[in-house]
Amino acid sequence: MPRASQDWSYKALGESLDSYLLVEPGDIVFNKLRTWQGAIGVAEHRGIVSPAYYVCRPGRRVHARFLHYLLRSMPWVQELKRVSKWMPPNQNDIAWDDLKAVEVIVPPVLRQHEIADFLDAETARIDALIEKKQRMVGLTEARWEILVRHRLEALGHVMALKRRWRVIDCKHRTPTYVEDGYPVVSPGDITRERLSLSRCHRFVDDADFADLTEGRRPRRGDIIYSRNASAGIAAYVDTDQPFCMGQDVCLITSAHEDQRFLMYALNSLGADQLEPLRIGSTITRINVDQIGTIRVPAPPVDDQRRTADALDSDRARVDVARDALAQQIDLLRERRQALITAAVTGQLDVTRAAA
Repeated sequence: MPRASQDWSYKALGESLDSYLLVEPGDIVFNKLRTWQGAIGVAEHRGIVSPAYYVCRPGRRVHARFLHYLLRSMPWVQELKRVSKWMPPNQNDIAWDDLKAVEVIVPPVLRQHEIADFLDAETARIDALIEKKQRMVGLTEARWEILVRHRLEALGHVMALKRRWRVIDCKHRTPTYVEDGYPVVSPGDITRERLSLSRCHRFVDDADFADLTEGRRPRRGDIIYSRNASAGIAAYVDTDQPFCMGQDVCLITSAHEDQRFLMYALNSLGADQLEPLRIGSTITRINVDQIGTIRVPAPPVDDQRRTADALDSDRARVDVARDALAQQIDLLRERRQALITAAVTGQLDVTRAAA
């Protein structure tokens, strides 16, 4: 899509465009690092792309939209993945010699047009259903946020977090990362209410773990709080697995308060107070001492516990609804992939299916 239609101010063009490639409408553009994930598209506009892309111009025997669908079908996705070179942590680089050597099937051009037209219509229907389900997920989460806010605001009296909780920073020292060891939690491992150690991709050995956790070892019941560009996300530690904190998260703890209650408060009312606390222009963050100034409800601990229990129950019901919608979305995406594969490989008679 045209650059002017997107907010790409953070992706400045290079000083020289000599190495950029010209793209004409109907060309097929491949992202070198993401081709194996289906990062392939038919150009609708004339323009240029960076050297991070390949540009292919289909000959007269090949219809661009058909080739686009073919290469996004399961057999060819697997083949593109096979010939790509693994680039940690989550990319594959495909060489031009390997990409151009991938064999494709080429039915008669008229047949290619029929298949592409059929898939345009059918995938559009499926995409509309997926979008509808995704909107329902958004509405479910929005109702949850309103419910949390209502329960917390009903408690009345608020005070600065630091009066009842301790905010503990990690050491600002970069350890030596190893292939396997103790997980190092970063903001990407935190979602609202959840800490996922299985998503961690950085690990340290025994010596670094002991150094990084000296006086600040996270334990079950603590809160891990993101304080970088995604600041304001709090997760409850519900595991006994040992781990340590990266530089962009901190630990919030108390021996006397209900930590689940604080997690809900930070992810709701606390998030409203973050903007004036941010520092930095390109990459914003919040200093640890500023986190302690966030004002949260501070009822007696018995009221905290009752509120947290009620919100846990509410969250469980929301999760059931959200997970059901997520499963439906996954099934629709599987249906989309199966339909594309069947159509481009001739397993589905698109003429009869369209009728």
